[in-house]
Amino acid sequence: SENRGKEVPEGFVSMQEHSVVLTKLQALEDALDIGGLGDLDWDGTMEDAEGKMKALLPSMMSEDPKEQLEAQEKFEMLDKILRNHKDYKEREEQKKREWLESNREANETALAELRAIYPECIAQGTA
Repeated sequence: SENRGKEVPEGFVSMQEHSVVLTKLQALEDALDIGGLGDLDWDGTMEDAEGKMKALLPSMMSEDPKEQLEAQEKFEMLDKILRNHKDYKEREEQKKREWLESNREANETALAELRAIYPECIAQGTA
């Protein structure tokens, strides 16, 4: 190998590490069924994926079936990427925590009301 015995400069990766990353990327593309990431000109950020999805909306409404199909395929690919993006998952988890917290009192009240309606034997699954 050309890097054998050579120290890799700081901020760079070795050819072996590069190969491993490309192999993992290909495996992820295959697992998500999103081949052709190179066609998307995506910078890897959640914001860029969302922006590209919004930009595709007019083409998805096109009267040209070919343009519409191409836009739809890119949109679906970006949607899969977005839904599996670390930042998106963190944002959605934060939304869920905030919703649960802001609705905690109402949910506890509703649960207490339901428990008062149902006999305990039904709630526990015993009769």
